[in-house]
Amino acid sequence: MNVYFAVSPSTAYFKLLAEEKVENILISYAFLKNPSNLIRFLNGYEPKSIMIDSGAFSVWSNGGTVDIEKYANFCTELKTLLSPNIELNVVNLDVLPGKWGFVPSKKEIDESAERGWQNMLYLEEKGLKVIHVFHQHEDWEVLDKLCKHSDYIGISPANDVGMTSKQAWMNKVFSRIRNTVKTHGFAVTSHNQLYTFPYYSVDSSSWVAPARFGRITVMDDKLQMKSFVYKSADQIEAFWKYISHMGIEKIGDKVTWAHRVRISIKAFQKLQEVATRLWKERGVEW
Repeated sequence: MNVYFAVSPSTAYFKLLAEEKVENILISYAFLKNPSNLIRFLNGYEPKSIMIDSGAFSVWSNGGTVDIEKYANFCTELKTLLSPNIELNVVNLDVLPGKWGFVPSKKEIDESAERGWQNMLYLEEKGLKVIHVFHQHEDWEVLDKLCKHSDYIGISPANDVGMTSKQAWMNKVFSRIRNTVKTHGFAVTSHNQLYTFPYYSVDSSSWVAPARFGRITVMDDKLQMKSFVYKSADQIEAFWKYISHMGIEKIGDKVTWAHRVRISIKAFQKLQEVATRLWKERGVEW
């Protein structure tokens, strides 16, 4: 299982990811526009894999659209600029049904699914490795068709339903596809989700977001992810059993934002390691 660290364009973020040898990163096209900007932020850092997200949902929820031709040109140019040692995965340009804040009709959902499929074919014609996304509320025939076409797909539960509905839908998705294709879970890094479903990859920004509020994310000795307030040196001892469990050596007295981010990065690297081992023991190894 691969954890993709979702990152916004910041020299500080990329520097920490490079220093901690993070293997997989995800960044939104909406943040970059020009592929040379990403090369500048990488500054020689070569992760194993980069995933580009179109940012379609964020743009759509603000009443805008993403131009498929501009997105394709961005990705194809980026492919030529990246080191051949870096795998480039491109998330398809989704077409979201209806308007933000309104429940879409069945017709709108079906039309959006078909337009998204055409976008996938267009990007594939450009020589890109495309991850098309199956959304909750779309017909199951769309999932069946996608699994026949691709060996790596995205899974996206709906935002307008509760966790019980999402969980039931996820159960049905994985019961239907089993381990026939690789799956990517968007914004999924709950240890409960990763220990329950055999994702090939997931992504999250939780490695950096809590640090802004003086918090760290750790994995405890029961292999569960926890978040704590961690602003002062006198809290080190209270959290040391969790921090040392992740292979971190004794730390100094100064607690900084970067310090908190480093600890959280190691927690998600540990989560990747534990989830990979767990699913291998269950007979799932990609």
